Amino acid sequence: MKVKKRRPKAWPLVLSAVGLLLLAFLVWFGVEYLTRVEPTPGWQDPVLQVRPEGVEPRLALLVLAGWPRQQVVDLALSEKAWETAYAILVHSAEVPDRERAGLWLLLGRGFAEAGQPDRALLCYRQAEAIAVLSPVLSDYLRADALSQAALGAAQIGQAGLARRWAGEARVLLEGPTDLQPVLRQQMADRLAEVYRLLGEKPPRMAAPKPGTPSRVAEPLLPTLTRPVDLPEAAQQARQEREAAARQAIQWIAQGASGGEWQAVLARALQQEDQVMASALSQAQEGELRLSVRAGWVQRRVEWLSIKYQVARRGFGLSLVPPWEEQAAGIRSDLAKAYQDLFGIYQDEVVALPTVDQVRQGWVEVLREEAKAGTLGLYPNYPEPEVAESLVRRMDEWLRSHPEAAWRIATVQQGGGVEYVLVAR
Repeated sequence: MKVKKRRPKAWPLVLSAVGLLLLAFLVWFGVEYLTRVEPTPGWQDPVLQVRPEGVEPRLALLVLAGWPRQQVVDLALSEKAWETAYAILVHSAEVPDRERAGLWLLLGRGFAEAGQPDRALLCYRQAEAIAVLSPVLSDYLRADALSQAALGAAQIGQAGLARRWAGEARVLLEGPTDLQPVLRQQMADRLAEVYRLLGEKPPRMAAPKPGTPSRVAEPLLPTLTRPVDLPEAAQQARQEREAAARQAIQWIAQGASGGEWQAVLARALQQEDQVMASALSQAQEGELRLSVRAGWVQRRVEWLSIKYQVARRGFGLSLVPPWEEQAAGIRSDLAKAYQDLFGIYQDEVVALPTVDQVRQGWVEVLREEAKAGTLGLYPNYPEPEVAESLVRRMDEWLRSHPEAAWRIATVQQGGGVEYVLVAR
């Protein structure tokens, strides 16, 4: 009897094909979901949002009188001088990231309570950018800043940003296992409040991933710059400018209008500018140590930040009219100083002793550059190149660090680049 050959059933092949298609869809959906950014107000240059007419000279001039910017911002916040605090903080090149993020959050709340949600949003954006891009913050501080920014955004009706920033905070809370449970719960409760304000049910918080540290490696960026002392001539010029600023503050306190004291302060600023240009140029000549050269360029960045603030009337009054006419050129000088600084950092990174340190160094330098540009400190920074390089370099570094729980992605939003913290 002839036996018919049984044809193999096709359903296993069909199921396999369906399974592969489903897997591909899930991978695509995951990437799309994690990097999805709802339509939100586009980025605005934070420095160009300073309102000189709202800045109180009696407070702002304390910076020129030698007060640390952080102390001046604290004082302005205590007096509810919101625009003064904004003008001082947005030009601050030297305030550490931890303190800077906290000050932006406090200022955002101040603007919100004063009924100025648009100004509050500018501040919350600054805090979020620091949380995502800073190379030196711990994941706890990142999550804390992101959850506070999300709550602030929800309170002023910015649902899209609140939802996105809350999602970034959740990535961090679901990652490291060494975050104290009480702190994790505090931030989880804050995120629950965000979703309540949005009229949504809070997503279920996943358990922390075992073996995931909150800091994979100690930051290398702080080692790339060696602090340097200004030459004696520059120190003398600085002291004369500080004395002139103190005198100006006294005259303002007595109700005096501009006049002789304003001319004295203007001359002191112009004299310091000439001395600084000469001193910093001479100090760098023949200096072979890259970290020391970075220190001198950092000094140039700090001075040009002051000069640019004067040119933009960021101290609340006209101090050096010629600088105001040259504001665009001063802005270009500041951008060139930042370009030089990051060029030195890159030279230092490629000379690090191990491949892993080189990869880590590249990521940190690019994150710092993206942060400086996003905060408005580095004018006209090369955004497309930095964004592309950051994603590529971070992917290279992550290949040898499976324990890292998150990465930085980029998306196009409002004609520019948005940096987003996503799970791996």
